[in-house]
Amino acid sequence: MGIFKTIFKHKALLLIFFSALVLALIWFIKPQSSQISSQDTNAIIVGVSADFPPFTFFDKDQIVGFEIDLVMEIGRRLGRHIEIKNMPFSTLLPTLQLGQLQLIAGGLTATPERAKHVLFTKPYVQDNPLVIVSLANHPVQDLAGLKNQEVIVNEGYTSDLYLSKIDEIALKRLKTPAEAFLALKSGRAIAFVTAKDTVRPFFDQSSAQDFYLVDLAGTNESASLAVSPQYPALLREMQVALDDLEQDGTLNQLKTKWHLS
Repeated sequence: MGIFKTIFKHKALLLIFFSALVLALIWFIKPQSSQISSQDTNAIIVGVSADFPPFTFFDKDQIVGFEIDLVMEIGRRLGRHIEIKNMPFSTLLPTLQLGQLQLIAGGLTATPERAKHVLFTKPYVQDNPLVIVSLANHPVQDLAGLKNQEVIVNEGYTSDLYLSKIDEIALKRLKTPAEAFLALKSGRAIAFVTAKDTVRPFFDQSSAQDFYLVDLAGTNESASLAVSPQYPALLREMQVALDDLEQDGTLNQLKTKWHLS
């Protein structure tokens, strides 16, 4: 009789253990809402990659830049709190699609491919061509000069998408413009291709005479705010605010402050 009691006791314990395990697994695999919780309804969660001056970058331990000022002013006008989340550029668009961000501010160009997945405001920075940056003692004059050469681009940026379509160019993909300039200066590639507005902050830190700069004909970057498709009403709010900023001159004041064309 004692043996049966022991067996029964062990079976009961095993049953309790496996029941708890099943409940834990059900909770773990249960689909979780990708959207931001309702307690954050007054916040706008803005994703940035703070390595892209003058749009978003670190000054000491603070994220600053043209688009930081822009979204902060929009938040002030809408009576909304702006929460900045810094993350790698490559993760911004997927996170926005999931609704874990509501907005991206990152000098983002509204390409047709990106527009299939997220929503964009009208561009507020335009006429920003791609440029070839090379060393002054070994200048690259045009696109033909990049053929059969190693060329630096930032991974996922417009320059990467543009040059990936051209044969006979060996692309060296780096994560940030700062890494790209260091690689160029150390002779790890013949040139760095990026947006023209990206170049000025680095020329302010090192001698512009050390570099040779030429526009890539027929190219043009622009900048728009990207909005999660899960928050379509936010797109309308952003566009109304941007229109107001343009009409009252605030947008141009911010561009002047950050030396944007």
